[in-house]
Amino acid sequence: MGSNFVGSTETLDEEIERFSCLARFLEENGLTTRRLANENGAVSDGFMLRVGDLTPEGFAVMKAGYYRWLGSVDRTKNSRNIRILSNALAKLKR
Repeated sequence: MGSNFVGSTETLDEEIERFSCLARFLEENGLTTRRLANENGAVSDGFMLRVGDLTPEGFAVMKAGYYRWLGSVDRTKNSRNIRILSNALAKLKR
């Protein structure tokens, strides 16, 4: 089962894992306006993240670090390493 996006080499399970890691990071840091993941910390295969799902600080973290984190995930295949997002959050809190 592959992605619906042209050029993506991730499987659906890998995409769900990536978005689940992102959702957990955002929720654990109080950056969301609603619950994104289920009680097990996973998102569904129809997961969508909208600007309204984020606090202003959450939106700023996404603007500052999401694409860099995504590039890291593409290179390393390790979506659990959220250091780039954590660094973006730390910079905003300074």
